[in-house]
Amino acid sequence: MGTTDSPIPVEPDAPVGKRPVEEELRSVLAGDARRYDELFEHTNDVVYTHDLAGNFLSVNQAGLLLTGYSRDELMASKVVDIVVPEHVELANEMIRQMLAGRPTATFQVALMTKHGDRPVLEVNSRLLYRGGRAIALQGIGRDITERLRVEAALRESEQRFRSVFDGAAIGIMRLDLRGNCLESNRAMQAMLGYDAEELTSTDLSTLLHPDDRAQAVERFRETIRGRRDHDQFELRYLRKDGSVVWTQATVSLGRDVAGEPLFCIGMMQDVSQRREAEQAMQRSEARFRSLIQNISDIIALLDANGRVLYISPSFQSIWGLSPEALIGVDFFLAMHPEDVPRVRSVFAAVVGTAGAARTVEFRRPDRMGGYRYFEAIMSNLLNDPEVGGVVINTREITDRKRSEEALKHQALHDALTELPNRTLLQDRLDQAIRAAQRERTPLALLFLDLDRFKDVNDTFGHHMGDRLLQQGGARLRAAIRAVDTVARLGGDEFAVLLPATGREGAQLVAEKIVLTLSAPYNVDGLTLDVGTSIGIALFPEQGQDAGTLMRRADVAMYVAKRSGGGVAVYSADQDLHSRERMLLITELREAIEQRELILHFQPVVALAGKQQACFEALVRWQHPRYGLMQPDQFVPLAEQSGLLVSIGHHVLSEALQQCATWQRSGMEVGVAVNLSGRGLHDPGLPQLIARLLSEHGLPPNRLTLEITEAGLITNPQVSREALVLLHDMGVRLSIDDFGTGYSSLSQLSRLPVDEIKIDRSFVLRMMADENDAVIVRSTIELAHNLGLCVVAAGIEDENTLERLRQLSCDFGQGYLLGRPLPVGDVPSWLSGYAGGRFDPTG
Repeated sequence: MGTTDSPIPVEPDAPVGKRPVEEELRSVLAGDARRYDELFEHTNDVVYTHDLAGNFLSVNQAGLLLTGYSRDELMASKVVDIVVPEHVELANEMIRQMLAGRPTATFQVALMTKHGDRPVLEVNSRLLYRGGRAIALQGIGRDITERLRVEAALRESEQRFRSVFDGAAIGIMRLDLRGNCLESNRAMQAMLGYDAEELTSTDLSTLLHPDDRAQAVERFRETIRGRRDHDQFELRYLRKDGSVVWTQATVSLGRDVAGEPLFCIGMMQDVSQRREAEQAMQRSEARFRSLIQNISDIIALLDANGRVLYISPSFQSIWGLSPEALIGVDFFLAMHPEDVPRVRSVFAAVVGTAGAARTVEFRRPDRMGGYRYFEAIMSNLLNDPEVGGVVINTREITDRKRSEEALKHQALHDALTELPNRTLLQDRLDQAIRAAQRERTPLALLFLDLDRFKDVNDTFGHHMGDRLLQQGGARLRAAIRAVDTVARLGGDEFAVLLPATGREGAQLVAEKIVLTLSAPYNVDGLTLDVGTSIGIALFPEQGQDAGTLMRRADVAMYVAKRSGGGVAVYSADQDLHSRERMLLITELREAIEQRELILHFQPVVALAGKQQACFEALVRWQHPRYGLMQPDQFVPLAEQSGLLVSIGHHVLSEALQQCATWQRSGMEVGVAVNLSGRGLHDPGLPQLIARLLSEHGLPPNRLTLEITEAGLITNPQVSREALVLLHDMGVRLSIDDFGTGYSSLSQLSRLPVDEIKIDRSFVLRMMADENDAVIVRSTIELAHNLGLCVVAAGIEDENTLERLRQLSCDFGQGYLLGRPLPVGDVPSWLSGYAGGRFDPTG
């Protein structure tokens, strides 16, 4: 064991060596030497003395046991030899202070034992004096190593507790047995908006929601009374800002070692979001139940075999059966027997694929002997634990089906006469030709035209002409067999298809028709006389396909008309009319090149409000021999000769130039131009329109392009691509003659159009024919649901105008509102419209 020089100063007259000092100490204590020896050796505390140089003078038995050294070893050592190095300066400082006048000192010092331990002593040290001078120091030390360890463990435990207490994500409070807060953690303070001092000084019961206060206090009391050591429940607190917080409260009772209650621990978890979510779910479920209970659709849940697990109350009002009566019953038994196999097949396909959904239509017989139509959407949710079945959403579509059937009928029939139209005639002619080829039988095709019909229209108006056409169509139906087909081709042209009929039979029928149609007509009290011209083409000698037969029957009809009426059978050597038509086509081409075609403009006006009128451009041909020719007199020639696109370009150019002239004169009106299907498919059309608009300085929305339904369905994909380009330019797009082409409703919803124009034939008869009224009403509703405007053509009386206003139709066109006008008459008409003389808005 090494030695270290003592920093303790030694007085100059201090005796040298240990023995004189010991003798002096014993002399100092001589009065009570026996008592000193007993205390010195038998106390549990370490008792030692050392001289002012730090040399041990004495150490009791407790010191020897603690350090592990023998008495001789310690007597040969200095105090600093067994003090840990880091405490040497502390021990020396205490001695210096005592020698400087401090009589006693208390300090803690760690020792280095012989065994390598480092016990800590709490030392009380004092100076020993003789003759007024200090001669030694006496220290009494108590081993506090275990106490320090326990205290350190307690501090560590307290730190861990505080770390958990203050760092917990949930609120924690320690309460006394009266419910007062003794302490709270930061989460609790943040949850309620109070700081620790405020919570400690506040009656917690006042922070409880009034509706929860009584229950919470009673449960706390039951816990205090020892009825339960642990309780959990939900309650609401009021935050400092007055808002409500929902908490999941857990209250635990703390007891002492004797089992007596000491305090309570309350842990609060904020469950406001969960409660809000639960309440939102409950509200959502209530809304959903209300929706299902009141929805007009039938909602049913079926098992994999089609048996009803649930069905909504609307089932009774729609099908007249109690929903309870259908539980456990096969859902498909309520359908028309003929539809059951098809619907079951669709259902099986849905059941076979998880998540599959299919739509199917079916019928149900009604009490009047007819049918009601339904559409069902089947969705496979068998694997969904919340549903566990096939959901069937069924709605009645009877009105829609009837509207579609009416539209289909109108697509294949002439709206004015209810006769088959050109489309249906073409289909029946194709079928008749195939049957004639199989059976080696002839057939005949008759084209006929009413003579002097134009005079009736010009003299008495379109209304009288339409009544004449209706009577003529009825006479034609009465003059032919049930297997024959009579069709209206347009204007005053009709066709008759005679299966299994040769030349003689066709001529007899034609002569009968001439006599039938030549009889006087009584129209609204007036007697009218018209004749007829009929052309006949025969299969197979004069044509073996529908196109050839129709063209040659048309040629024969013109031969008969040129001859002054009657009947003509097609003959190649008599086909002089075709040369005349070729001459007319040549003249038409020259008229287009010389820009001799002229435009008339018919107004399209708003039926409500004061929106500006628009004008539809209508082409005319001022022929040097035939006078002013209407479109139906030369447009078919243009279509056959490939001039239709050129006419369309001419009309576009002239209409936009005129629109620009109006704009420069302060007339803010737009123009509408008819565009043929062939013109729509012209790849150069968008560039032409863009150039013309730019040249004339017109915004694109001043131009409306009217495209017929027939033009759209000829090549739907190409049509849609062209419409998208035009729509992106800003040009307005309108579907003309809507209702006559049987365009798909789903296709219409995908087209980038702005408006639809209801065909005049529906509008003319809507006040007298309920079917036409339904079509007009349904079309307006459909268009508005798709965000489209509606134009009604053919308005010729006040009753029709007023009804269209009631149906919220947007725009109207017809003789009542304005006839086609030469360009010079447009300003006068427009001035009258602005001044209210035409009163288009009521």
